[in-house]
Amino acid sequence: MNEESRILIVGAGIAGLTSANGLERRGFRPSLVELASTLQPRGLGLAIMPNGMRALERIGLASRISKTGSHLERAVTLSPNGVELGPSNSGVSPSGSVRRSAFTAAV
Repeated sequence: MNEESRILIVGAGIAGLTSANGLERRGFRPSLVELASTLQPRGLGLAIMPNGMRALERIGLASRISKTGSHLERAVTLSPNGVELGPSNSGVSPSGSVRRSAFTAAV
């Protein structure tokens, strides 16, 4: 990266924090701006599917997230009426769930 290159990340939500962490681990120095004066995760939890866990693995965060969450045993897509729309994925791996506050703290 040349000295003229700058990276600005707008928003300290899940994507902003994860992006900043991943870029820092690769030697970049991103600037992160957030409108809120304090970080307060909104919502209770996250389900992280295999592609998300692979992305977290690539930037070195999967093991940290895995330690704070739990393994997702089964994933099913349901209609609004509760009818299963497709085959379930038993033992989906690697995937998991984590409290939003734990995810924010980990990244």
